Amino acid sequence: MNKTYDTIGIKTLLGDPKKAIKTFSPLAIIAMLLNASYPLIDSFWVSGLSDTSLAAIGFINPIYLGIIGISTGLALGANSVITKYIGEKNKEKASNSALHILLIGIVLSIICTIFLEVLLEPILQLLAAKPVIESSLNYGRILFSGTFLIIFTNVLYGIFRAEANSKRAIKVMLFGAILNAFLDPLFIYYFNLGIKGAAIATISSLSIISLLLVYLYRKDTYLNLSFKEFKYSKNLLLEISNIFIPASIEYMIIAITTAIINYILIINIGLNGVAIYTGGWAVVELIMTPTIAIGTIMIIVISANFGRKNYENILKTQDYVIKISILIAIILSIIVFIIAPFISYLFTYSANAAQISSELTYFLRVTCLYYLFLPFGISASSLFRGIGKGLNSLISNVFSSLILQIIFAYIFTIVLNFGENGVWYGIILGNSIGCLISFIWSKYYIKKLIDKKGLITPYKQ
Repeated sequence: MNKTYDTIGIKTLLGDPKKAIKTFSPLAIIAMLLNASYPLIDSFWVSGLSDTSLAAIGFINPIYLGIIGISTGLALGANSVITKYIGEKNKEKASNSALHILLIGIVLSIICTIFLEVLLEPILQLLAAKPVIESSLNYGRILFSGTFLIIFTNVLYGIFRAEANSKRAIKVMLFGAILNAFLDPLFIYYFNLGIKGAAIATISSLSIISLLLVYLYRKDTYLNLSFKEFKYSKNLLLEISNIFIPASIEYMIIAITTAIINYILIINIGLNGVAIYTGGWAVVELIMTPTIAIGTIMIIVISANFGRKNYENILKTQDYVIKISILIAIILSIIVFIIAPFISYLFTYSANAAQISSELTYFLRVTCLYYLFLPFGISASSLFRGIGKGLNSLISNVFSSLILQIIFAYIFTIVLNFGENGVWYGIILGNSIGCLISFIWSKYYIKKLIDKKGLITPYKQ
């Protein structure tokens, strides 16, 4: 059964932007923490095998990030386009947008599955994974056989979030995360499947989540996702693509950056460097989650206000998001710095991995600086995506991730010979400068938009 327009979620979304951020952010943070738990849990259990097994997952991570990029791009497309039409009170277009996004996801998942089945080994060789290529293939082939599940669950959750209807989906995701945490040791150690077991556990969890999400969506939602109501629209497809393609490319850029960082580490430091980066970055991704989640909610709030031509609320939303995101980043940075040795132990508890314990602790502490500048970059990207300027977001992220981080990592590691620590310094400095520049650009852009609001109108089909 589909809801009428005046649901509590829709009213909140179209009301005071601060209240909307406060209302929806906690749910988004919980949901994204649950998503981020999958690679963290896999890394935790696999590290018990050896540090080389952890490195093997590290070489798969850039490819996995590429798949996540596609699903996240589609989910962000759902956030931006669907909520814009909700803001315009055009339920038919909002529902049709969701159907277009689902179909794009199905097609792309088929293409990616075939592509990775054929080219996974050559890609890993290109990434310098030769020392652990057999383990990487054992993990990657099973994981990427479930590409459809990875994309589908993220897209469907994005649709839930776009219509301000996330609570039930979060319960399913919590169940999936707990299930994955239970299945990992079962398959890895009890059934003695090793690194293959981690991939099997992840795919098994995602399968169950997908079925439960479909069941929930059939019960009681605002959007109508019956394909009988699908009406192909070239303009709607273009509008979705304006958000989806740049956002997906942004995540591809992150994947490429991760691959290059791995390459620098394996060439100059060895497998231990990749293992430190893999385990440490799983923690970084978890700590970044609240800022990213708030940024995602910022997209739907801005999109709804953009649909209503309420440009002043867009500026208010960004200012408020910056304040709470920086506060959260400071608190989390202090906590991580204090408990870094304990976190490090979780990834080095086995005798085979204990040799990287002190280096991992240092990584966790020095990357606390990374979190402090992240809110500036995330809020800038979210603002651009929310008003349909995905290309602007892409440009800022390419500049920050692919250009600045790699350049500084190269300088500190190879030119100044700082070793593995030079990579960490390069990532932090590149991110900090890029985030600040992106933030300044976004503030200039939105103020210009407010000055010319009579000339700026939402996309029309």
